[in-house]
Amino acid sequence: SHPALARFYAAVGFEPDDRIVTLHCREAGYRVNERHDLRNADVAAYLPALAALVERGYRVVRLGDGSMTPLPAMEGVVDYAVSALKSAELDVLLPAVARFHIGSSSGLSLVPLLYATPCLFLNWYPFDLLPWGRQNWTVVKPVEALADRRRVVDRPTYATLARMRERRLLNSLGYDARDLGADEVGRAVAGFVEAVEAGRPEPAKNGPNLGCVLVADDQGLLRSLA
Repeated sequence: SHPALARFYAAVGFEPDDRIVTLHCREAGYRVNERHDLRNADVAAYLPALAALVERGYRVVRLGDGSMTPLPAMEGVVDYAVSALKSAELDVLLPAVARFHIGSSSGLSLVPLLYATPCLFLNWYPFDLLPWGRQNWTVVKPVEALADRRRVVDRPTYATLARMRERRLLNSLGYDARDLGADEVGRAVAGFVEAVEAGRPEPAKNGPNLGCVLVADDQGLLRSLA
């Protein structure tokens, strides 16, 4: 393995053959800009899913920068983003060796995509900038009506509303965007892990070079937004 990875494994107590999952949830600290706020996600909702991954035998490395909200101490989870181990070299190497990446709509998502690392993107927004890759799953950020909190699950309406870059514009149309809940994150992670472990082939190319694009309905169940 690469010397920098070997040093990282030794420092955190990982073995070279451990199954690593990288994680990144975009937060506001790296680039404060109202036009990007809807791309952010609260990592707290991901914690039960991370614990389930560790129970399944994976090791999780949270990526990001020093402005990220620190994670609580969790066995099998390394909060690399806010650690003294962080380096430009490892920022690139860790997504390259990961079994898969759990990401959000951020610039960092380009790194695992370049390595063809399978990706599960959660809380993705905006809709007109979907990531490429037919082996990936992209679960969009829920958009719901302010009047009754019913979620938008049809593609034409979602595609129109989820192009709004600012929350105030979305609100002016009677809608808002909210993060996926912990149960929804857990359901998406479990389904994606099963697909990865089963070695399911990429779907045939049909139109844009996208994988599964999913939305969580009012019951929190994932359905296709194709």
